[in-house]
Amino acid sequence: MTFPVVVPFAVIDDVRVALRISNVLAVASLFLCGFLFGQHAGLPPWLTGLVMVVVGVALVAIAIALGG
Repeated sequence: MTFPVVVPFAVIDDVRVALRISNVLAVASLFLCGFLFGQHAGLPPWLTGLVMVVVGVALVAIAIALGG
């Protein structure tokens, strides 16, 4: 699932915009994976997806704070 995250860098000239779009795609992928995992594991899918989003947003925030 890394290919969709790389695509913005191939099609957008502005690196900062491409990075933010890449971050959004990565967090959206985390939600999808969490939702599907929740269904498979017998957990509440929406809650599992949202927990994955919270973790992803926290990691993105840390990366931005460190200069990324």
